[in-house]
Amino acid sequence: MSYSYQARRPWVFSEEGVASLLAIRDHIGRLMTDAGCCMAIEALTVVSGETWDMMACVDYLVERGEIEILNHGSWQNHILIPSEKFVPLAKTHEQRNADYDRNERYCMEAREAGKKEGRKAALQEVGECG
Repeated sequence: MSYSYQARRPWVFSEEGVASLLAIRDHIGRLMTDAGCCMAIEALTVVSGETWDMMACVDYLVERGEIEILNHGSWQNHILIPSEKFVPLAKTHEQRNADYDRNERYCMEAREAGKKEGRKAALQEVGECG
């Protein structure tokens, strides 16, 4: 017996299926927000259960038009890309803090470069950093 989305599709709407669908959708959203795409097998790492059921969750997102699949051989090697309907996830509080810390380090480095080298470009960067 081989995988059939039509046979597995009803499971997606069960209580367990909806929980898996939402977890997979959010995980794919994070991966696509961070990297722009992901491998199909990566999409399944956030939940546990019957592989064919999890594959049906991904195929349902394709059916809804939220993501698209670039076919690369076997299912796990497919590449998932955002469709025109894809809405990137908002950044978490931790991600915003990491971005802020990274920007602060960059600004400090630019200030130090300006002090050490006296370069006009470095001082302009400092001006942009505040």
